Amino acid sequence: MIRLGKHLIIRHKKKECVKSCSARLVALVVRYSGNMSDLRDVIIVGSGPAGYTAAIYLGRAGFKPLVIAGALTPGGQLVNTTEVENFPGFPDGVMGPELMDNMQRQAEKFGAEIVWDDVVSVSNNDVTGVKTVSVDQGDVFETHALIIATGSEYRKLDIPGEAEYSGKGVSYCATCDGFFFRDKPIIVVGGGDSAFTEADFLSRFGSSVTLIHRRSEFRASQILVERAQQNPKITIVTDSVVEEILGDDNGAQSVNIRNVITGETSTIAANGIFVAIGHSPATAFIDGIVQRDAGGYI
Repeated sequence: MIRLGKHLIIRHKKKECVKSCSARLVALVVRYSGNMSDLRDVIIVGSGPAGYTAAIYLGRAGFKPLVIAGALTPGGQLVNTTEVENFPGFPDGVMGPELMDNMQRQAEKFGAEIVWDDVVSVSNNDVTGVKTVSVDQGDVFETHALIIATGSEYRKLDIPGEAEYSGKGVSYCATCDGFFFRDKPIIVVGGGDSAFTEADFLSRFGSSVTLIHRRSEFRASQILVERAQQNPKITIVTDSVVEEILGDDNGAQSVNIRNVITGETSTIAANGIFVAIGHSPATAFIDGIVQRDAGGYI
């Protein structure tokens, strides 16, 4: 609590420090920018498994961590995942959203405070060591200890038609949008675990699923590849790239692909195009604060 007037009263952890000072001195010693900001024990940016795990450990150690979880996509990439089969303790698998809900409740159980907002900037005071975190709704938080656990965001194809039909056929989340393509042809682009998991999930809805990968070998685990190969609704096209997404006022209708070995081009009908080609680190907001490599990783 901060009270302005003849006296400056600062309350921290149920202790009060009272100092007599003039209004001018108060203006010099009290930071005011529209929102008062108490110094937090620890601030964690990100609400995926790493962020919540940090919050749980810190809470159990007697700290009160503040988790800035994000406004649009709290819970990390697992929220957009169907069944997670490789997380210890769940021999029969667990749904991604369920796992993240449990992590959130566990973090809150040990005292974590969660803010559902997006970080827009971070600054560091080289003299005091205080890190200032500003969020989209205008609140400002300060701490000496800042944990970056923002993970990554979906990587895009950057081809004609992708932006135009985003939300109109182009998607990056099978669990979010798969239902909208019931009995319609679907394409999945990618060759990793995410692509094969999405293809398997989308085969429940689509009339057909075509998985397109630029190489003949896959990064996905063998069990996922074999599962897709045994699924009669899934067709795998290798050594090919999607060059353009075509459509009309009703949304995406087809894609143009090119074989990278022969150069042959063809068109495949598709109302749903799910892009699963990996992720890029979500670290742009700390550019200049910490050292990052050429790929944006800390």
